[in-house]
Amino acid sequence: MKKIFSILLATTALCAVACTENTSEEASLSVNPTRIEFTAENAAATNVTVTATGTGWSVSVTETGSGWLTAEKIDDKTVTVTAANNTTADQRIGGVIITPDNEDVSKKEITVVQAGAENPVVYDLQLSPSLLEFEPESAEAQTVTVTVSGEMGWKAEAAEGCAEWVTVTAAADSFTVKVGDNSDTKERIGSVVVTPDNESVEPKEVTIKQKPKVLPASLSVDVEELTFKASDFAKFITVTAVNCEYEITAEDENGETPEWLHVTYEIGEINMPVQVAVDNNTEKTERKAFVVITADNDAVEAVRIPVTQAAAEDPDDGDSDLDGDIDVTNTISNNYIVVYPRNDWESDDLYTYWDMRFWDDGITYSTSTWPPYSGTGTCFNLHVYSTKVEFNDDNVYELPEGTYTVTAQEYGLEQPLTISSSSSEIGSWYYIYENSVNTGKVSVASGTMTVARSGEDYVLTINFKDDQGNEMTGTYTGRLNEVSASQPMPNPDEETGDDGPVDPGFGQE
Repeated sequence: MKKIFSILLATTALCAVACTENTSEEASLSVNPTRIEFTAENAAATNVTVTATGTGWSVSVTETGSGWLTAEKIDDKTVTVTAANNTTADQRIGGVIITPDNEDVSKKEITVVQAGAENPVVYDLQLSPSLLEFEPESAEAQTVTVTVSGEMGWKAEAAEGCAEWVTVTAAADSFTVKVGDNSDTKERIGSVVVTPDNESVEPKEVTIKQKPKVLPASLSVDVEELTFKASDFAKFITVTAVNCEYEITAEDENGETPEWLHVTYEIGEINMPVQVAVDNNTEKTERKAFVVITADNDAVEAVRIPVTQAAAEDPDDGDSDLDGDIDVTNTISNNYIVVYPRNDWESDDLYTYWDMRFWDDGITYSTSTWPPYSGTGTCFNLHVYSTKVEFNDDNVYELPEGTYTVTAQEYGLEQPLTISSSSSEIGSWYYIYENSVNTGKVSVASGTMTVARSGEDYVLTINFKDDQGNEMTGTYTGRLNEVSASQPMPNPDEETGDDGPVDPGFGQE
């Protein structure tokens, strides 16, 4: 009996092994065919057989087939693949992907190739014209023709940045562009972008240009008249010219050129300061003239600026506010010196101009305000001409030693080792301030200033007289706070052939 039972157990075990081997098949996935070829037009759908064991699956199209290739799962064993007509001349390749649910099974891809068309459709879009130019005001609308090859739509829009002044109206095969008035005096540029609905065709642009607004020609100035003292030097005016050029002359009431009035400006420079200078008036009568600005456009009326210069004061009355001799040592205890160096190519006989400011401890001096002095005290403005001092790389300048003599200067004929007297166009003065108000001035009519050096310090000795004979004397020992107010210039002889001297170009405050 035991033997029979053992045989039954063995038979049962063999049966269990056999049954397990028949029901546990390995998961797998296969497709047929693995490659499909379509004709360019009217290609028949192709079925793909999918054999899957132990897994489900899904179907998709590769990115290269997107837009023209379709794959549809019909049942658990069939996928139908179709291709849209290929209207281009180029062959195109895509793919169908069968993706299993079981991660242990690899996905399958069917390669799909479609031939290019024998008579391909050419998609293109052309615009005519590609540039539109408009007048600045009341510009008429203009039309652009759109020529399309192949069935394709499009839209036309003003590009970003010009939509505020460009309006586009589309028609069947064209669009119209209208622009608003240009109030700016500069040309403005925009564009209209035409975008096809076929992604294979690039957008096209039409450039839009509109001319600047043309302002009527005109001349204007920033002053109505100019008034000078007998000993003044120069003042400045600004001429604003619109769409014209101009010339500036001086003339008296008889239309003649006055010898005492001088106008200096850069020809061709627009809206630049114009210097109007006068000679010292030594006559006992007032004199008058005009600065005349004439445009090169006959439609623009000339501008006439009246110029009046006061008569010379009676020498017996004098300009001095002094009652006697004074010591100016305290007045020259502080200083600010502006120097106008010369170029190395200029003549060694020329002067160098020094604008020298001195003040006592009761005065505050500022380079950013006008007048530069405030407080209560006294100060000097001295216009000094030394021997030639050239520009240097260190921008450090020394006032040449020597005795400087007060002299009545004539503009353009200044000499080295001199100081302009108060009666000259560029004069030197002693000022009296109370609570930041100029309450008196004293002329520097004659005398000398001796410049010497003691080591690093200057020693300045002043012996001036005013126009009443009052003496102004004092001594200063110390440094000079020198600042260069000009820049080196190229040699005009090398550029233009003109080897004349260059004036530093300063004026009286």
